[in-house]
Amino acid sequence: PQMLAHFLVKKKSISFAGCSLQIVVFLLAGCTECALLAAMSYDRYVAVCKPLHYSTIMTQRACVQLATMSWITGAFVCSVDSAFTLCLPYQGQNVVNHYFCEPPALLKLASADTYKAEMALFAMGVVIL
Repeated sequence: PQMLAHFLVKKKSISFAGCSLQIVVFLLAGCTECALLAAMSYDRYVAVCKPLHYSTIMTQRACVQLATMSWITGAFVCSVDSAFTLCLPYQGQNVVNHYFCEPPALLKLASADTYKAEMALFAMGVVIL
């Protein structure tokens, strides 16, 4: 919605709360999608490599568990990344030179040491991969 509003106005700005909401929605959708793609690839692996066992391995319960774990993993990674990014102090000129708010862009604007936040973002990237 913010991008659509920016098409209509000359001044392109977003509040910190709007930026925070954008980060949370972006991370939740992206991380959950990555986890769902991994679950879908496991489903295809079982279908191709173990076709005779497919119906016993990929039961409805297994599918629900895979989908649930995808959402839980996405929510966990999103909450950790958001917490480490949004808890930093931001002072001075807060201009994000990107199309949308994302954690690495906000870390550049922080007025405190960002090492812990960078390591948390890296660790969560490893988890989601």
